[in-house]
Amino acid sequence: MDPRTENVTTLLFDWDGTIVDSAQLGLTAFQKSFRSLGFESPQAIYEAVYSPNWYSIYEAMGLPKEKWAPHDTFLKSERGTACRTPLQS
Repeated sequence: MDPRTENVTTLLFDWDGTIVDSAQLGLTAFQKSFRSLGFESPQAIYEAVYSPNWYSIYEAMGLPKEKWAPHDTFLKSERGTACRTPLQS
């Protein structure tokens, strides 16, 4: 047995939305980023086209390809600093 894990008795997985609702965090980050680039980010469109592949979202929302790299940079920094609050049961 690996000594780093020999005392582990429980392992908890957070299936998105069980403990932390990251969907809202992602939406908020997209909205802030799109605004910073001078574009709208309507929630209804975001929800309709959501994919883990950000580039498919960019295309569906009409973000020009030359804005993808700046959006990536902003989005990664924004999501990395977002407050993740556990859901109340």
